[in-house]
Amino acid sequence: MPGSSSQEPTALIEGAKKFIPFSLFSDPKYTPLEIGALLAVLGIAVAGLLYALLLVKQVTKADSGTKKMQDIAAAVREGSNAYLSAQFKKIGPLIILITILLFLTYQGSEAHSNGDVLALS
Repeated sequence: MPGSSSQEPTALIEGAKKFIPFSLFSDPKYTPLEIGALLAVLGIAVAGLLYALLLVKQVTKADSGTKKMQDIAAAVREGSNAYLSAQFKKIGPLIILITILLFLTYQGSEAHSNGDVLALS
């Protein structure tokens, strides 16, 4: 069969490297720039989560407003929920269709290594 590997699946599994947590600090294939970039991304992600937590606390501590403000907020919430529901009814079937198409046309991670191209015909 074209594009198939001569190795058995069990041999591929045995040849796979074992996952080692935090190996980027000891693995020579990662450059100092890559390690620094990964740590920067991790730091930014943690800072973003901490900021989100701060905002949640600020919103939950805030006064809920007058009765009229609460009525307006309820109307806005009802309208936005209706809008999102209508949007999901339109886009939901498309998401399902694309997911099924991707599942049915998946050829594995080795399929495109030799230049094979998948054409829907």
